[in-house]
Parts: sequence; structure tokens; C-alpha cells
Amino acid sequence: MEKKIKDFLKKYIVLIWIITAALALSAIVAMAAYKNRSNVSKKVIATQAETDFRFSSNYLEETVDDSDPNDLKYKNYSDMISEGEAINVDIRNYGRVNSTLLYPTDIDFTLSATLTDSSGTVITQAKASELLGSSVVTVQLGNTTIITLSASNRSVSLSQVVERSQTSVATINEYKIYFPSADSKVCVKLIAKPAASYRDLRTIGAVFTVSNKSSVQGSGWTGSFNDPVSRSPVDYDAFNYVITGYGASSSATIEWNPAVIRIDTSRFSFYTGITPLSPVDSSEHSGWKKITFSLNADAGMYAFQIFKASTFSTSINAASMHTQWETAMDGKSQGDPGWISENEYIWNELESNIIFDDGI
Repeated sequence: MEKKIKDFLKKYIVLIWIITAALALSAIVAMAAYKNRSNVSKKVIATQAETDFRFSSNYLEETVDDSDPNDLKYKNYSDMISEGEAINVDIRNYGRVNSTLLYPTDIDFTLSATLTDSSGTVITQAKASELLGSSVVTVQLGNTTIITLSASNRSVSLSQVVERSQTSVATINEYKIYFPSADSKVCVKLIAKPAASYRDLRTIGAVFTVSNKSSVQGSGWTGSFNDPVSRSPVDYDAFNYVITGYGASSSATIEWNPAVIRIDTSRFSFYTGITPLSPVDSSEHSGWKKITFSLNADAGMYAFQIFKASTFSTSINAASMHTQWETAMDGKSQGDPGWISENEYIWNELESNIIFDDGI
């Protein structure tokens, strides 16, 4: 038997070697293909923070509900302008936080402009005629008028594109909204909606109104949260804070309680264009922080975000705020003098943790 086995191995040794080598090579190829596929998966999966929604604007805010025409997630901006001035709105192929993270292709989107009330609801032709008469609102791209709104033509949509730069630099489409006068009472909702093929991009939009600088008596600025009070602050991840007014100030300040909220000065600079002095301890409120900065007389408005501190929920939470609100209302009902809603009460509590002083 042993002799037969040796004779068999001698006769078929080459064939056995070829089969063994082939099987080994097959295992190597299969392993390499599997590893390569894993690498591809790692390259295409990214977090929200990494993508940073590379379709952004200086004014237009992200929304997650494209179907609701009264979606309050669209921010409402009131810009102070003089006669003949425009509200300058840009649309970019990168996120607000990092201008070096560019979208890899052109972005095709639909730009829509609509005459609305302050909540973003489309107004009737009769209301548009009352507010506009025979005047029009126009939107320009560069120096070319691309949209004209009137009482008889209250909504216009057209195709636009933010082109990918051949030299891999940030691209910005610059639009201008012109109202018929600086004290027009009509509002314009501007929406930019990426084509359906861009699954990683969201629709952005805002509602715009204007006020006349010449109607401002003297100088002065105010600061306040600018989020819908129909929702409690407890429901938000961050807040929008807006400073509006007129007049130059080199010593405006913001003081805040870092146990409840925090201000990222780098993002403050990015959104407002203001570089404040480094935060220092407040001399008037123990444990608070303070920044000092200048305000431009012609700016009209500055907007930035305020974030929750890690201990926010300890100071402002639904249960404790509800108890405090019930105590403060002391049996009052809606319509009674001094009554406010529970959400308004919580917003007022949040406002007590930040102080803005225009220094004028």
C-alpha cells in the first residue's frame, strides 16, 4: 500500500502542486477584495459634522421640512436700509463653519422668491396690491435682475447653480433683494432647494423685511433671542441671537452666564464679521464672562448662535420651569393682566442669563 501511495505522488506531484497553489491564490484574492470593499465603505461614510452641509448662506438657514409653506424654521430678518440699498444674500458651495470643505460637484438648485407676511405665509393679490401698489420687488444675481415680484406675480422659481471652481476655491453666488422703498411693509421669503439628487444637502431659506434708517431717531442697539416662542428653549439644541439698531459703538459688550449658555467667539466672529476682545471675567456678575467689541453704524443687524452649556438642564429644565411658571402666574388665566405663556416665561428666564449693552 505504501509503495502505491509513493508511486501515485510521484506521478501526480505537479498536478497536486498546481491545485494547491490555485486554492491558496483564490483565498488571497477573496481576502483582498473584501478588504478593499471595506476601505471603500470607510471613505464614503461621513458624519454630519464632517459634511457640514456644504450648501449654505450668510442669511438663509437650514430647514428639515420642505413641504410646509408656513415652516417657522425659516428665519425672519429685518434689515435696516436706506433708499436704493439692497439686502445682500449669498449662497455658497461650502458650510458656514469651514470654507475649505467644498462640495465636490456643481450644485443645481431651485431659487424661489415669494411675497409673504412676516410668518412666511403667501399673501393674497389684494394684500399685495395694498402693500406694493404698482411697485415691484426684484432679486438680482450680480447686476442682472433674475426675479421680479408684483401684486399679480407673487411667487417666482427658477433654476440656479453654484458651480464647482476649477481651482478648488470657495464659490459664492451673490444675490441682492431690492424693495420698492426702505419702509416697505411687504416681506419676501427666499428659498434655495437643491435638486433631489443631492441627498446630503438641505433646503435653506429665510423671510426678509426692511426698515428705514432715516426713520431711526438717534442711535441705539438691542439684543435678543430670535427663535419662535411657540417652542420652549428646552427643545432647542442652540439659539439664534440678533443685535439690531443703528449708530457706531466701540464699546458694546455681551455678558453671559457660562453655567447656562456659552458663546463660541470664533463662530461669533465668523457670523458677524466682528472680532471681539478675548473673554474676561465680568466685574459686575460673579462667575459670568464678558466680551467687548465695536458696532458699525451702517450694519443694521448682527446675528450669531448661542449654545447650551453642559449644565443648562440643571438651571433650565421643563419640570422646574413649569413649577416656577405656575407660582409666578398665581392662578392667572390667559387674558388676565400679567399672564404670559409657559414658553414665554422660560424664554424670559433664558434672557436673564445674558446682558447686551450697546455702549451708546
